[in-house]
Amino acid sequence: MRTTSSHESKAVIGTPEAVYITNKESGVGFLRVGMEDPVKFSTFYISGPYVPPAGVDANGDGSKAGPQIPKQALRIRPFTAAPMLEEALTS
Repeated sequence: MRTTSSHESKAVIGTPEAVYITNKESGVGFLRVGMEDPVKFSTFYISGPYVPPAGVDANGDGSKAGPQIPKQALRIRPFTAAPMLEEALTS
C-alpha cells in the first residue's frame, strides 16, 4: 500500500516505511506480523486461469517427458490460516 504521509503509514503498519514506496514500484507493500519489523514484498496480478504447460517431447517417440499428472490433481483449493500461538511454537 502506498501512502501519502508518514502518519498514514504509521497508522497502518506502525512505521513510516510505506510512504517511501514510489509510483514506479507497482505491487509493492509491507507486511507486519505482530511486533516484528515490517517486511517488504512484491505481488502481481494475473487475469486469466492457470493453464499447466504442455509436456515436451523429450523421449523421441511422441510421448511426453516427465510424470503424467491427472487433471483432477491440479485443482486449486482455497484455504485460510490463523496465526500460531507462542506456546505452540515453543513446545
